[in-house]
Amino acid sequence: TFNVAGTMQSGGVTVANTPSFRARLASNQSISDATSTKLAFATEDWDTAGAFASNKWTPGVTGKYVINLQVGTGSPVGDGNRVNLWFYLNGGSIDYGRNRDVMGADGMDTWTSTTLVTDLSDTDYIEAYVWQDSGVTKTIAATGSHFSGYRIII
Repeated sequence: TFNVAGTMQSGGVTVANTPSFRARLASNQSISDATSTKLAFATEDWDTAGAFASNKWTPGVTGKYVINLQVGTGSPVGDGNRVNLWFYLNGGSIDYGRNRDVMGADGMDTWTSTTLVTDLSDTDYIEAYVWQDSGVTKTIAATGSHFSGYRIII
C-alpha cells in the first residue's frame, strides 16, 4: 500500500525496490570476434548501496531481482551474424540474449538488449559479457550501452 506521503509500505514498514544500480561504459570497448568479453562498465549513474565495483554488482540483500543489459555496436555485425549478451552469476554464465543481424551492411548499428529475473543471495554477484561473430573486432558504443538492476518488491 501507499501512504499519504507516497511511500510504499508493507505491514507498516516502508519498503523500496532497492538496492539498485545503473552503470555505463566510460568509453567505447573493442570486442574480438567469437570471444566472450566482460564489459567494462566504469561509470555509475547510481548505486543505492555502493555495491557496484570492478564491473560487477553484489546486491547485499537477498531477494528477487530484475537485471538489464543493453549494448550497441558501432557498425552492423553483418547479415546473419550474432551479438550475444551473457549474464554471469558468481563467475559462470546463467542466461543470455541474442540478436541476429538481418539488416546486412546498410550502415545501421546492431543493438541488443536482454533482461534477467532471478533470485540472488546477498553475496551473489552479476557480471555482463558480450560475444559477437562478425569475423572481425567490433566496437561496443559507450553511448547507450548500460547495465542495471533492482530488487522486486513482492
